[in-house]
Amino acid sequence: MTNTFRIIVIGGIVLILAVLFGATHVDVGSDRFIVPPDVVVSPSEVYLAEPNPIFDGEGGDAAIDGLVDRVRDGVKNAEVPAEPLRIEKESPSSYVSWPGIVAFTNSARREHGLAPLRTNEKLKAAAEVKVYDMFASGYFAHSSPSGAKVGDLVEQKSYGYIVVGENLAMGNFENDEELVDGWMASPGHRANILNPRFQEIGAAVREGMYEGRRTWMAVQIFGLPLSACASPDGEILGTIESNKVELANMRKKLDVERSEIDGMTPKNGSAYTEKIESYNIHVGEYNILVDETKELIDRYNVQVNEFNECAEG
Repeated sequence: MTNTFRIIVIGGIVLILAVLFGATHVDVGSDRFIVPPDVVVSPSEVYLAEPNPIFDGEGGDAAIDGLVDRVRDGVKNAEVPAEPLRIEKESPSSYVSWPGIVAFTNSARREHGLAPLRTNEKLKAAAEVKVYDMFASGYFAHSSPSGAKVGDLVEQKSYGYIVVGENLAMGNFENDEELVDGWMASPGHRANILNPRFQEIGAAVREGMYEGRRTWMAVQIFGLPLSACASPDGEILGTIESNKVELANMRKKLDVERSEIDGMTPKNGSAYTEKIESYNIHVGEYNILVDETKELIDRYNVQVNEFNECAEG
């Protein structure tokens, strides 16, 4: 007579809950698993399930921490300044305006087959801060005496960006067209004006005293906003973080249960079996959450890769 025993699968873990000595095959629904004849199975032995690792090849918390860190590093902000444009010219009728600068900048882009830039109030506010600070602090450069650069200025105005650029000009330009023509004649400034990645612009001008003479200063700030690329789902990341904490707590409890089982004597009887059955159920729950978290991490990383491809242009 051929003896058989049945197994239960919980969360992908095979739990042998009852065995008969001398069994030669196992029935699970319609599936049959052959037990090698040289395997001796004790009637009183109950097998313990094993918790899955959080991530293949890596330790539990460190694995998710590493993934989350890589995700957060996915957003790469960049600044594209050009050497400031300065002309030594006297023009009694000199006058420039920020709307005119934007208009001629967009005309240049259209001439080169590029979409015009949208005026953004936050970028405009950052440009106004910059031009005012240059006169007030007596400098003409992309970096202020305190070390603030264009990225710092736009962040102070809560402008989330992927990349920003800045053009500066100083001199008594005849008008807005002459000023923009001067930028277009300078390779670095021209590159910013014709950068296909930029979608938005803010500009500001101011007349004042600098180095003992009256002159105009102008600022252009270009931006590719963070919203231009679909950001990874923050709710998914939040769930990953929450699951990480829950898994750590579950693992601690499993370790305690396993230690209690290892310390039990005798290793048979109803109390021993019930303890193992309870442990195996908890292992199954743990492994289900592990699998769910892995799936979330995979989904989130796909979104991060898509964001980075968009951000890199």
